Amino acid sequence: MFSSDLFVPNEKKNVITSTACWTTMAALLVGLSFIMGLIQMLKLYGILYWVFVMWLDLTYLHHHGHEQKLPWYHGKV
Repeated sequence: MFSSDLFVPNEKKNVITSTACWTTMAALLVGLSFIMGLIQMLKLYGILYWVFVMWLDLTYLHHHGHEQKLPWYHGKV
């Protein structure tokens, strides 16, 4: 994973940091699900996360692109 062709060698520290943070958050959510129950975690975290991601995708990401022309996937390659 750390030696993937997707990343240049000087990004190794960032990849390791990102992976550690993601793993910590996933472990925290799993642990809290065991303590509080899965339904309660879905109510407290899952639904709010879903709403935020939908808002971000529908409002911000569609209106703020990179200055260069970005390719857009239309379903056919």
